[in-house]
Amino acid sequence: MALLLQMFREDEGDYWCRRIDNKQEGEIARIVVAYVEQFPSNSRPTFHPASIYFGEHVTAHCPRTKAVPPAIYNWFLDGKAIDLSTERIIQTSNGSLQIQQFLRQDIGVYECVARNFAGRTSAKTYMNAITRLSNELPVKIYLKAD
Repeated sequence: MALLLQMFREDEGDYWCRRIDNKQEGEIARIVVAYVEQFPSNSRPTFHPASIYFGEHVTAHCPRTKAVPPAIYNWFLDGKAIDLSTERIIQTSNGSLQIQQFLRQDIGVYECVARNFAGRTSAKTYMNAITRLSNELPVKIYLKAD
């Protein structure tokens, strides 16, 4: 009988017991190791469009990761959970964030967290917006990775 005290992804597979004296095999057990693959250190959420104007519809995408069981995605703005109770900001089934109308209160550091019971990984970036003058020329933009 084998006892694995620490499991790694390489330990996944089928396990069973076999008696030495008569070669009889017991039940087969399939071992699946739960994990969350870490985002690369240079990963950050991406925004579409990349240059945001106040009042525009914006979609934020979290970097993709592998996870078993599948990861659940959460979004934070300046360290606080984003309020999804209104229809202005929604989270899609794939974990992306949709902001129906980008406002001044939406400026800040966005963090997306991918997690399951086995672990978590996160990525951050700062997002600002462009203000338009009456002649529609951009005044400023500021986008910086954390």
